[in-house]
Amino acid sequence: MSPAEIELGKREFQATWKAMFTRVLGWSTEQAEIWIENRASIWESSWFLHDSPVKEIVDVLIPADLRERCKRLVLVELVQRIEEVLMPQWDWHPDQNPNFDWDAARTKLEALLHEYRSTV
Repeated sequence: MSPAEIELGKREFQATWKAMFTRVLGWSTEQAEIWIENRASIWESSWFLHDSPVKEIVDVLIPADLRERCKRLVLVELVQRIEEVLMPQWDWHPDQNPNFDWDAARTKLEALLHEYRSTV
């Protein structure tokens, strides 16, 4: 990948994360920006741009107690279902879609986490 492609990917991931953090998790813009600034190692990973923006923030989207209770395959399934909620039709950057319904995504994510909390 060229440096220009990596730089474009960084900007797109940062914008997507900021939208997910502020619109779905209710973080302030400042909180989202601080989290993003503290994750410089992501850009150096060989998996950057191979994994979805959601996979890079699983530790934020899925509470620690739930991650710990889930067996590996259950966690993989949960991540896939979260990707379906936050990235419908594998649109990695829903923040670029003016029709993306952030309120519905937040509601679906909350219901999904509740479902898994009650079954694992």
